[in-house]
Amino acid sequence: MSSEMGLLKRTAFATACAAAVLVALPANLAQAGKITVDPVGPVFVPPAFGAGGGSSGAASGAAGAATTAETEAVTDEGSVAQEAAAAAETRTQVAATVDGLVSQTQLCQALDPVYQVDCIADALDNASEALADTEGFEDAAAALAETSRSIEQVVRQNRDRSEPRVSASAPASSGQVATSRPLTPVLSDEIEEVQAEALQLVEGLETILLRSADASEERAAQFENLAEAVGSNKILLRS
Repeated sequence: MSSEMGLLKRTAFATACAAAVLVALPANLAQAGKITVDPVGPVFVPPAFGAGGGSSGAASGAAGAATTAETEAVTDEGSVAQEAAAAAETRTQVAATVDGLVSQTQLCQALDPVYQVDCIADALDNASEALADTEGFEDAAAALAETSRSIEQVVRQNRDRSEPRVSASAPASSGQVATSRPLTPVLSDEIEEVQAEALQLVEGLETILLRSADASEERAAQFENLAEAVGSNKILLRS
């Protein structure tokens, strides 16, 4: 009986030792680097790069494209608004220049003939300064200034030094019109010759302005109005 009890004890002891070895085996293998053991819980392995992100990536790309399109649309609207504002400003400036030129031409007609030619030169110079910074009319402004200087030179060459230089002003539809400088008189005996030379210069300027009109219908009309205002001086120079 005692021998059987001893055998049972030895068997139980062997079983316990085997269990202990099995329990310790994972930790030993973990130390050897063969098995990953997480004492807290299961290890989370993130998906591979790009895995499962196809739909979200596509949505993000679509949102980015929509934002870009909206930005471009806003930019286009801003550009259109700026162009419209610039066109309106040009329209206003050209109209004011034409009105000023017509008003000063009327002032010149009221003067003594010996001052009329230099008065026209001054009117053209004023129109040039008014258009100097107007987009699309830079060449027109230059042509007005050049013609003004040429007429003024003709006047100086035929100046009547016995008569004073005078300034002139008069009421106009836009308020008050006035010369920007004192006017130089020409010799009475030379008036016809001076007028003829000035007439040629004005006609040349009128042609330049008419040829300067571009493909825009509105711009062409603006140049035609300016040329017509310049041409109105021809009546005065032929009188």
